[in-house]
Amino acid sequence: MAAFLQDYLSTDGSYYSNKNFNKQAPGKRYEYSNIGSDLAAWLIELKSGMSFAEYTQKHILLPLQMTDASWSTTNADQAKLSTLYNGDKKAIPNIVP
Repeated sequence: MAAFLQDYLSTDGSYYSNKNFNKQAPGKRYEYSNIGSDLAAWLIELKSGMSFAEYTQKHILLPLQMTDASWSTTNADQAKLSTLYNGDKKAIPNIVP
């Protein structure tokens, strides 16, 4: 995450573009940003010394007793995963890394 953010936000980064930034003054316009969410997650990792997945598991999901919630399907109970469908209403198989 850190490497991607560096490449996206730094002027010498391989993903940098002026189009990555809103031209409005802060507080003048709202626009959803996945990059902003990534930046917040990375800051949590830096401050906590944990991965974002570990941090949310320990400090959010477990205290809320969300024992079947996870950031990854790898360790999830495969029988409890939802089924995704394509536009033709055909089931898309779950892909576990």
